[in-house]
Amino acid sequence: MEGHLNNSGKLYHNPSNMIPDWEHPEVFLQQLTPVESIGIKGGNYWFMLSITNTIDTKQWTLKVNDSFVEHVQAHLFNQSTTIDSLRIPIASPKGGQFDGQVYLHKYGMEITLLPNKRYDLWINLQSRYYTSEPHFQILPSADLISVTSKSNFILSACLGSIIILALYNFLIYLWTQAKEYVYYSVYLVSVFISWFAVFGAFSLFFNSSSIALFMLPFYTSIIFNIKFYQHFLDLPQTHPVMSKISNGVIVLCIASMAVFSFVPEWVNYGLVNIVNAIWLYVGLACGIYRLYEGYKPARFFVLGFSTIFLGATFIILPYFGFPSLIKDAYLFQLVCQTLDVLFLALALADRINNLRQEKEAALTRSNATELEANRALSTANSKLKEALIISEKHQRQKDAFLIAVSHEFRTPLNAITASLSQLKQTHDPREQETLLDYIQFGTERLASQVENIVVLAELDEKEILPQDSIFNIDDLLHELEEMAQGLLVEKNIDFKVDTAASVANFYLGDRHLLIRLLAPIVDNACKYIECGKIILQTSANWGSLTFNIIDTGPGIPTDKKNAIFDSFVQASSGFQRSHEGLGLGLTISKRIAGLLQATIEYDAVIPHGCHCIVTVPMKKQDYQHTVTSHNIRSAHALIVEDNIVNSKVLQALLNKLGVSSDIAENGIVALNVASHDNYDFIFMDLQMPQMDGFSATESIRLKGIETPIIAVTANTDHKSRKRCTEVGMDDFLAKPIKKSTLQQAIQKWSR
Repeated sequence: MEGHLNNSGKLYHNPSNMIPDWEHPEVFLQQLTPVESIGIKGGNYWFMLSITNTIDTKQWTLKVNDSFVEHVQAHLFNQSTTIDSLRIPIASPKGGQFDGQVYLHKYGMEITLLPNKRYDLWINLQSRYYTSEPHFQILPSADLISVTSKSNFILSACLGSIIILALYNFLIYLWTQAKEYVYYSVYLVSVFISWFAVFGAFSLFFNSSSIALFMLPFYTSIIFNIKFYQHFLDLPQTHPVMSKISNGVIVLCIASMAVFSFVPEWVNYGLVNIVNAIWLYVGLACGIYRLYEGYKPARFFVLGFSTIFLGATFIILPYFGFPSLIKDAYLFQLVCQTLDVLFLALALADRINNLRQEKEAALTRSNATELEANRALSTANSKLKEALIISEKHQRQKDAFLIAVSHEFRTPLNAITASLSQLKQTHDPREQETLLDYIQFGTERLASQVENIVVLAELDEKEILPQDSIFNIDDLLHELEEMAQGLLVEKNIDFKVDTAASVANFYLGDRHLLIRLLAPIVDNACKYIECGKIILQTSANWGSLTFNIIDTGPGIPTDKKNAIFDSFVQASSGFQRSHEGLGLGLTISKRIAGLLQATIEYDAVIPHGCHCIVTVPMKKQDYQHTVTSHNIRSAHALIVEDNIVNSKVLQALLNKLGVSSDIAENGIVALNVASHDNYDFIFMDLQMPQMDGFSATESIRLKGIETPIIAVTANTDHKSRKRCTEVGMDDFLAKPIKKSTLQQAIQKWSR
C-alpha cells in the first residue's frame, strides 16, 4: 500500500503546532487547514489516510521517503464513523531523523494491522525544512528489513571505502608532503561526516540532533575539494582566472557557514543546494577545460565529477519543484560520491604516472645519448662482422673478441641505463650529480670503443688517407683532457696537460686521425692506473709535435711489450682479467702512426709506470682567428635533422651557448629556408628522408650560399668524412656531440 500527498489521503497544515488531545480532538481538528502540498520552509503537517489490510501479514512498517524530516509520528486508530470520534490511538510510533530511527537511514515506524480490518492513520510531520515532497509507503516489515539490509550493506561499503581512502592518502601525504593528498584526505573525512549525519547515524549512536553536523562538514568538503583540484589541475599556474573563480566558491562556503546560526534552516538548506550546484559546475568546467588542453590525469577527474554531478541532480532538482525520479536518492548520491572519490584516487595515480613521464621527458638529453649509443652499436656490429670475415688467420682471437665486445658494450650501457633509471627516482642533488658522472663515464667508454671498431675496419680495408686542415692544438688537447676526465670519474687520479711555450696555436694536419692516434694511449693510461697521476706533455721541435703521456700505473710487462700493438691483445685476459677493454686501441694507434708518418715509443718509469712518446710531423700555421662572445651570442643557426629528439638536443646545446636556431626536418626544407634566411651556421645530418645531407649541401652551394656547413652525424667512417668535404661541407662533428666540441666548431667558423 502506498500513498502520495498529491493523490491519496488528506493533507492538513497545523499552523499553531497544537498537540492533539485524542480524547477531545474537536479543537485540534477545527484549527487544521487543508493544503495541497508541503512547503520547503518547514512546518507542522498532518496526513490522514484510511487503510485496510487485505492479506494475512500482521506486521507492517510505515516508511517516509524522498525528504529530510526531523520528526515523524504515526497515530493508528480503529476505523471511526466520523472524524470527530477518533478516540485513543492504538499505536503511536515515531521514526523521524531525530526520533531514534528503528531503521538506519530510513524513516520507518512499525505498526500492527489485523487482516481485513480498516484503520485510520494520522501521520504527523514536523521539520524546520523539507528537501522535497515526502512519499509514504506501508509495506510488510519483512520486506523492509530485506531492503534495508541491502541498503545498509551499500551504505557501510561506501562509507568504509571513503574513510579507508582518507587514511591511505593521508599516509601518502606524510611520505610525500604533497599538499593535494592532505586536501584530498580532509575532503574525504568531511564527506564521511556529512553522510554520517544525513543517514541519521549521529542521532542513532550519539543522541545528537544538530543540523550543523550535516551542513558544516558539507561546506568543509567543498572547500577542501576545491583546494585539491586547484593543486591537482595546476590551476594557479595554468589558469589563474579559473583558480580565482574556484576561490570565489570557497568564499561562498565560508559566508554560508558564517550566517548558519542567523538564518532559518530552510534558507541554510537552500544555500547548500545553490553552493553545491555552483561547486559541481565550476569543478566540472575546470576539469573539462584541462582535459581539452591535453592534461591526461584530468580524464579521471572529469569522470568522477560527472558521476557526482549526476547523483546531485536527483537531490537538487526535487528541491526546486521538479518530480523525484528515483527512490532513495540520498543513497544513490552516496554511491555516486563514492565512485567520485575512487575516480579521484585513480586521477591521483594517473597524475603520478604523468609526472614520471614528464621527468623522463626532462631527461631527453641523456636518453638521446643512449639512443645514439645503441645506433652506433648496431653500426659497429655490422662493421665488426665485415672485419672478422677479412682476417681468417685471426679467427680464434676474433671469436674471443666478439665475447669481449658484448661485455665491453654492455658494461657502459649498463652504467648508462641503470644510472638513468636511478636518476628518475632520486631527488638528491649529490646523488644526481654522481649518476650523471656515471652516465658520462659510460658514454665516453662506449663512444671510444665504437669509434675504435669503425676505424679498425677502415684501416683493414685501407680506405683511410690523411686529410689536412688547419686546427687549434689547444682544442685538441682539451678534447683529450675531457675524454680522460670522463674515464677517471671513479678514480682519484690527477690528469694534467702541460704545453711547452714552443707549441704554436695552429697546425696543419689531419686532426681526426691525430685524435684517434692519441686517444687509445690516453685511454690505456686511464684504464690501468689505480693511483697517482697522468701527465700529457706537448712540445714542438724541428717541424714536428711530440706528445709525452706519462702515468704512474703498473707499466707494461716485459713479455708483452712486443705484442701490445697486435689486435685483441691485452696485458691480462680471461674472466679474471684485471682491466676492461677490447685490445684494439694500440693496434689502431700503430696503424694511424704509419699513415701520419709518426712514431710511437714506450719507456719504463722508475719505480713503476709507463712513458709513451708520440712524435708526429706537423707544420705550424700563422692563422689568426678571433671570436668574441658577442659574435657567438648574436649568431643564428639552422639545424637539419630528421630525428626530433636529436634536433631538440642540439637546439638545447646551441641555446646554452647563446646561439638561436631553427629546425628543418629534411634537406628539401633546409634548401628552402637557407635560400630566404641568413644563417651563420648550418648543422647538417647526413641520413635523412626525401633529400639527404650530401644532396642538400650540394644544392645550397649551387645557389651561391657560403654559410659554413658543419656535418653532425653518427656516420664517422672515412668515406663519409671525405664525401662531406667533396660536396662542400666545412667541418665534421661526430655524434654523440659534446657541448665543448660544439663550442669549438662555432668559434672556429664564426664570421
